[in-house]
This record gives sequence, structure tokens and C-alpha cells, in this order.
Amino acid sequence: MFSFHAIVQTFLDALFPPSYREEQFRNLSLDEFLTHIRPSHTQIDTTTTAFFRYKDPILKTALHLFKYKHNIHAKRALAHALYSELLDHLENHSIFNDIHEPYVFVPIPRSKSSLTKYGFNHIELLIKELLKISPSLGTLYTNTLIRIRNTPPQTSTLSREERLSNVVDSFTLQNPETIRDKHILLIDDVITTGATMSEAQKRLEAGKPKTLQGIALAH
Repeated sequence: MFSFHAIVQTFLDALFPPSYREEQFRNLSLDEFLTHIRPSHTQIDTTTTAFFRYKDPILKTALHLFKYKHNIHAKRALAHALYSELLDHLENHSIFNDIHEPYVFVPIPRSKSSLTKYGFNHIELLIKELLKISPSLGTLYTNTLIRIRNTPPQTSTLSREERLSNVVDSFTLQNPETIRDKHILLIDDVITTGATMSEAQKRLEAGKPKTLQGIALAH
């Protein structure tokens, strides 16, 4: 018996035939996907790390399918990729946490226009899928960091100064007392310049967390 998702996907494929890369990704099992993508662990700055290269065509396809089409297979695959590399990262940075304390996961918020267009924040969904794999890892906070200003894509600016000014005052921190003395993991899917992550971290620091780390799937 076909699931509702399978029926919808079949209908969408008839209207919008998938590309070669999409077909290639869909035919990969979870284990094959995890074997195919190669972690790089790029240190963006002292507090931010990206786990994979965005130029990897399979990873890029999975991110696109998840972010814009809410593809279930892509969400599951990316969550497992994030989980695997996050465990390694946290073990190598044990200074950031005491073993008995859970993490607080904070997603980078989408703009209001993106939420209106797509109806969901894919980073929230990714974290929820991650915590299904390991519920004891931590808790998702969705109403802590709020985007209050839409910003143009970071790739549209040329200089570092423009990138930084582009995102100034684009976030606000709600209920800062809820993250005081917590171990915060700020999550995004793709980092380009690092300016958005830096601005978001600056807002979260006002809540005086015990530790704060920025994590992105790709760079």
C-alpha cells in the first residue's frame, strides 16, 4: 500500500520531473549517503564549525530537496549526517560541556517571507529529526532567537564590512533567562560568510549561556 507521502511525491514528479542528481540521491540508501559524503570539519572561527563541503553535489541536492521541498528522505539523511559528525565534534570539544548536562539546540530563524512562502523552518525540522535519533542529547528551543528583519542573501554583497552590516540587528533574544548557564548549540544548514551566525551568537551571548557553539552542516 502506498503512503500518502509516496502518492504526493509521485504526483509532484509527474508535474516537475526530478533532475539527474535528485534521482541519484533518492536511489541512495541512508548508509550509502553517509558513505558518499565526506566530512571536512571546517573551522569558520573560534566558535563555529561546518561539517561538510557544500560543493558536494549529493549533499547539495539533499539540502535543496529538504529546504525547498521538505523531502522526508533528505531530512532523515541530513539528520543522521549531522548526528554522526556532531558526536565526534562534541567529544573533541569536551571543554564545552559536562557529560551529564544536555544541550540546548537553537535554530537560525528563517525570515518571515521564507516562512510565509514555505510554511516551515527547515532547521527546526532538522533538529527535531536529530533528537529522534538521540532524545537525551538535548532540547530544541524555538522561541528564543527571533528574526526581526529580513536580509538579502549574503552572497549578494562583496566586502566583509557589507556582509556584517547586512545582518546587524536582524535578530532579537526573547526570554534570555531561559538560556542562562546552558550549553547552547546554534544550528544552521549552510554558512557562506559566517556573518549571520556571528550576529546570532552575539544576541545569544546576552543571555549568558555557559557555552555557545555555532554548528552548520556545510560551508
